[in-house]
Amino acid sequence: MVALPALGKAQTVTLRNENSATVNVEARKGNQEGDQAAVYRVARLAKNETINVPCSPSEGFVFFRRDADPDHPNGQWTGWTKISCRSDSQTVRVN
Repeated sequence: MVALPALGKAQTVTLRNENSATVNVEARKGNQEGDQAAVYRVARLAKNETINVPCSPSEGFVFFRRDADPDHPNGQWTGWTKISCRSDSQTVRVN
């Protein structure tokens, strides 16, 4: 009998706004970097609100960015934060 490698399980990356009254968040996922990854969702999160981004190891990564200044949104974004879809489900603070 031949042992086969275990397939990765699906997980959820939960993006949470913990500090700002509101903040715009853009979430993408895929094997390409930041701007090249497929858009999953763009949302305005109230304080303590979350976005759940389901992903699987084959999708590679979840990327997110937020308003550079959540108190004065003007279209300026932070850089991309990259989270692996190959680890367990996790909650990540966006600010």
